[in-house]
Amino acid sequence: MMRLNEGKPAVTLGLGAVYHVFTVSLELKSLEVTLWDETDHETPEMWEEGEEPEPVFTCRDPLMFFDEYIFGPKYPELIDDILEVDPDHLVNDKWRGLLAQIN
Repeated sequence: MMRLNEGKPAVTLGLGAVYHVFTVSLELKSLEVTLWDETDHETPEMWEEGEEPEPVFTCRDPLMFFDEYIFGPKYPELIDDILEVDPDHLVNDKWRGLLAQIN
């Protein structure tokens, strides 16, 4: 999700997705990492005029976010508590298994 303004550099850089539904973006000026529920953006008709979806999670320190929530011990907290991923989808969570082996 990279937004470009005519002739201006990007303000937001898309970094991929967590569990295929939550997009991860980095605001380049503030370095804030934001997770969005992509289904909120796919269904704009569910929002009132002028209303916009809220981010699911934000972190002002991108290094800490990746170190702790993606590559570290807070990954289960991110998936289970913050993103509230359905436990049925966690059966094949190979990333969680890999982290359990190395942490």
